[in-house]
Amino acid sequence: MGHNLAILKSLTRCPLSCNLSILRYRNAPYYLIPAPTNVAILTVSYILSNIARWKQHKDITYERIALIPPHKHTELIADLRTRTGLNIHRIHITSIDLLHDTAQIRVFYR
Repeated sequence: MGHNLAILKSLTRCPLSCNLSILRYRNAPYYLIPAPTNVAILTVSYILSNIARWKQHKDITYERIALIPPHKHTELIADLRTRTGLNIHRIHITSIDLLHDTAQIRVFYR
């Protein structure tokens, strides 16, 4: 048991590239050899899938300037959902052009 604990402690101090060599060098049990690789693959795939989901956004020119005030954001999101057909969960008003009665809105959707 103590030998396996020493192997696990050394795995936490090394990057993935040297983990496999440490496991082979110390004659680790066969079930510990793929563990660091599997954890790294699962972690990277989880991060990449969430980044792809977080970055879904579009910039829209919106002409109904009456819905721009903060107390009307729920109506604004509802209007944008019906117009675009996207499942919008957050908006960010980047600029307002009062001369042309338009606003630039970044829409985040799922």
